[in-house]
Amino acid sequence: MPLLRLTSTGTISELRIRLQMAQAALGVVIPAAISQAGQNVADGLAAAAPHGANPDAPPVGSDAPGPLASSFESHVTASGADYAAVEVITTQPTKLGFVVNGHGPVAPVNKKALMWPGLPHPVRSARAVAPNDFVTPVTDAGTVAAVALLEEAITTEVLSIVGG
Repeated sequence: MPLLRLTSTGTISELRIRLQMAQAALGVVIPAAISQAGQNVADGLAAAAPHGANPDAPPVGSDAPGPLASSFESHVTASGADYAAVEVITTQPTKLGFVVNGHGPVAPVNKKALMWPGLPHPVRSARAVAPNDFVTPVTDAGTVAAVALLEEAITTEVLSIVGG
């Protein structure tokens, strides 16, 4: 399926005017499609993120408080007539690292037990946690969906202008 097919049913000047209209319209359509694709990935990550047993746990390091699923955001970082960029971030990068990469068992080094804020009582150790890479499948699917979203938006807009 071609992304763009132009046919002339009039003069060259009419076609030139239609192409200028298409160029102007795509300056709006492309950034909107990129923005939507980024939001779709952020929403997908929020849906796929594991929900911990303690949603009120204090933040880890400099992470924002709250559940990991609520930490994903999409921001358009650049936009112009012929380009657009979006990034999806988390406000809890430390927690995300522990979930995606897992960690080995944790044992005290200088004391006989572990204790941290929010823990009801000291514990001798914390068990290992297996990795849970829920991010890669969501971002891979998001990339494929973004390409399809762009193709559809561009094709629809150009066809409406050039008459196809």
